[in-house]
Amino acid sequence: GYELIEINDTSNPVWQDYHGIVLSQEEWKNIARGGMSHAKQRETDIESWLLALSEGQTIIQLSETAEPPIIMRKNEKLICILNDISLLEPRTVRSGIYGGPSFRIARGMYVRLGAFRSESHEEIQQVDKGTLVLTNKRLVFLGSKRTLEIDLRKILSMEPYSDALGVRISGKTRTIYFSGMDKTKFTLTFTDQWGTRTYEEPFTGLVLMCAIKGMIKQIE
Repeated sequence: GYELIEINDTSNPVWQDYHGIVLSQEEWKNIARGGMSHAKQRETDIESWLLALSEGQTIIQLSETAEPPIIMRKNEKLICILNDISLLEPRTVRSGIYGGPSFRIARGMYVRLGAFRSESHEEIQQVDKGTLVLTNKRLVFLGSKRTLEIDLRKILSMEPYSDALGVRISGKTRTIYFSGMDKTKFTLTFTDQWGTRTYEEPFTGLVLMCAIKGMIKQIE
């Protein structure tokens, strides 16, 4: 590998992006021709793919033929199936505490001065575990205890995580979460916009969010 260690003009973008980084001879040749390092090229291609996905210009390609676990409706297309997904929802948890100091009345015996009061707070808890199905019209969760069907047009906002997606639905006051995408072992294969480079990426909450946005735009 080779490292750029000195340059006359430190405001040069090449210096700003690559000084102190060891790259191969091929990468330096690409940079000299106005290209990028392999890492930056990958990052740029992934950003472009996610943008195209969220704009509905491309869709997730299933790695293998899969039978949908739900009854498909007219003109409905299967996008992806994710197994071993947890459904999480906020739950109100109550706890009680006594106010005031404790007072010793005998050896090993204490009494608290003050009244008992109840306090509550919210915790995100797992409600069920099952399969998450995305089509071009719906997001469906099939669990052992709960079945949840979400019309994509009723989604108000989404919050992506590396292993989960938070979804806010019209008419619901609380956000629901689908977690465990890092355990699905579901990988995506895609090529850059010129069809010259191929990548494999793990399925994340960000990928799911972009896919849903793209489906919503196609519905509209």
